Amino acid sequence: NHAAVMIAESFPQLKNVEVRRIMPNALDVDVIIRRPVAIIGAGNKIMVDREAVVVVPARLPVDLVRITGINFFLHKPRPGEKLKARQIILALSLLDLLERKNIIQRYDVERIDVSNRNNVRLEVEGVTVKMGKGDFVRKVNRLQGMLEDPGINMKGVEYIDLRFEEPVIAPR
Repeated sequence: NHAAVMIAESFPQLKNVEVRRIMPNALDVDVIIRRPVAIIGAGNKIMVDREAVVVVPARLPVDLVRITGINFFLHKPRPGEKLKARQIILALSLLDLLERKNIIQRYDVERIDVSNRNNVRLEVEGVTVKMGKGDFVRKVNRLQGMLEDPGINMKGVEYIDLRFEEPVIAPR
C-alpha cells in the first residue's frame, strides 16, 4: 500500500494504482490513467476528467468539449486537484448525459457555457442551444430528436431555446 500511495502522489494523472509483490524480489504495478473529457476556460488549457480532477495528458487531445464561463484568475488548479465548483459539476454532468445519448460522438459539440447560472448554453453544429438551469434529461432528449430530424437544417438555425415547453427555433 505504501508504494501505491507514493506512486499515486507522484503522478496525479493516475486514477488508480495497484502494487503487488511477486516473490521473491519483483513488483507488479497496474495503473489506470485519467482521461481528459473537457477543457475549461479560454486560454488556460485546464483539462479535467469525468470526476472533475485536473489532468495533464501525455499528448493534447484535439476533440475535447470546451467548458466556458469559469475563471481561474486567482487560483489556477494543479494536476490532481479535484475541482468542486458547482458550474463545473453541472457542465460535466451535462457532458456525461450528451455522451450517453451519443450526441458527442455523432455531432460537433464545441462548448458548454456556464457563465449564466440560470441559462446553461451549448454550441452544437455551430448552433447555440439555450438549456436553462434544469431538467436536462428531457431537454437533451428533445435536442436529440431535433438533431436527428431530417426536416431541420441546422445550417439555417441561429439558436434553439429549450427553456420553454415548446422549443423555439430561430432561423438565421
